[in-house]
Amino acid sequence: LGSWYRPDEIVRRSGIFYVSSGVGILTTGLLAARIYKYLHGALGYAGWRWMYIVAASLTFPASIWGFLTFPGTPSAGKR
Repeated sequence: LGSWYRPDEIVRRSGIFYVSSGVGILTTGLLAARIYKYLHGALGYAGWRWMYIVAASLTFPASIWGFLTFPGTPSAGKR
Protein backbone atom coordinates (compact mmCIF):
# COMPACT_ATOMS: atom_id res chain seq x y z
CA LEU A 1 0.00 0.00 0.00
CA GLY A 2 2.83 2.38 0.74
CA SER A 3 3.94 2.52 -2.87
CA TRP A 4 0.63 3.76 -4.25
CA TYR A 5 -0.55 6.37 -1.78
CA ARG A 6 0.73 9.66 -0.44
CA PRO A 7 1.61 9.80 3.27
CA ASP A 8 -1.62 11.68 4.05
CA GLU A 9 -3.70 8.94 2.37
CA ILE A 10 -1.96 5.85 3.72
CA VAL A 11 -3.66 5.83 7.14
CA ARG A 12 -7.17 5.92 5.68
CA ARG A 13 -6.39 3.31 3.04
CA SER A 14 -4.73 1.01 5.56
CA GLY A 15 -7.74 1.34 7.85
CA ILE A 16 -10.14 0.46 5.03
CA PHE A 17 -7.98 -2.52 4.08
CA TYR A 18 -7.80 -3.75 7.69
CA VAL A 19 -11.53 -3.34 8.43
CA SER A 20 -12.66 -4.89 5.15
CA SER A 21 -10.47 -7.91 5.82
CA GLY A 22 -12.22 -8.50 9.15
CA VAL A 23 -15.67 -7.96 7.68
CA GLY A 24 -14.87 -10.46 4.93
CA ILE A 25 -13.81 -13.08 7.43
CA LEU A 26 -16.96 -12.54 9.52
CA THR A 27 -19.38 -12.75 6.62
CA THR A 28 -17.80 -15.54 4.59
CA GLY A 29 -18.73 -18.32 7.00
CA LEU A 30 -22.29 -17.09 7.38
CA LEU A 31 -22.73 -16.72 3.64
CA ALA A 32 -21.28 -20.17 2.92
CA ALA A 33 -23.52 -21.82 5.51
CA ARG A 34 -26.66 -20.21 4.12
CA ILE A 35 -25.73 -21.01 0.53
CA TYR A 36 -25.12 -24.65 1.40
CA LYS A 37 -28.30 -24.94 3.47
CA TYR A 38 -30.76 -23.23 1.13
CA LEU A 39 -29.34 -23.96 -2.32
CA HIS A 40 -28.24 -27.55 -1.83
CA GLY A 41 -30.04 -29.52 -4.55
CA ALA A 42 -31.39 -26.46 -6.38
CA LEU A 43 -31.23 -26.97 -10.16
CA GLY A 44 -29.53 -30.29 -9.48
CA TYR A 45 -26.34 -28.75 -8.08
CA ALA A 46 -24.76 -29.70 -4.78
CA GLY A 47 -24.36 -27.01 -2.14
CA TRP A 48 -20.60 -26.79 -2.56
CA ARG A 49 -21.05 -26.08 -6.27
CA TRP A 50 -23.44 -23.26 -5.45
CA MET A 51 -20.79 -21.75 -3.19
CA TYR A 52 -18.42 -21.52 -6.14
CA ILE A 53 -21.13 -20.08 -8.40
CA VAL A 54 -22.07 -17.40 -5.89
CA ALA A 55 -18.43 -16.59 -5.09
CA ALA A 56 -17.62 -16.21 -8.78
CA SER A 57 -20.66 -14.03 -9.39
CA LEU A 58 -19.44 -11.69 -6.63
CA THR A 59 -15.72 -11.86 -7.41
CA PHE A 60 -15.73 -11.13 -11.15
CA PRO A 61 -17.61 -7.80 -10.94
CA ALA A 62 -15.48 -6.75 -7.95
CA SER A 63 -12.27 -7.54 -9.81
CA ILE A 64 -13.39 -5.59 -12.88
CA TRP A 65 -14.30 -2.64 -10.68
CA GLY A 66 -10.90 -2.86 -8.97
CA PHE A 67 -9.05 -3.04 -12.27
CA LEU A 68 -10.79 0.10 -13.48
CA THR A 69 -10.57 2.16 -10.29
CA PHE A 70 -7.44 1.18 -8.38
CA PRO A 71 -4.36 3.25 -9.09
CA GLY A 72 -1.70 1.91 -11.44
CA THR A 73 1.92 1.30 -10.58
CA PRO A 74 3.85 4.01 -8.72
CA SER A 75 5.63 5.04 -11.94
CA ALA A 76 2.41 5.15 -14.01
CA GLY A 77 -0.32 6.21 -11.61
CA LYS A 78 -3.84 7.15 -12.74
CA ARG A 79 -3.76 10.61 -11.14
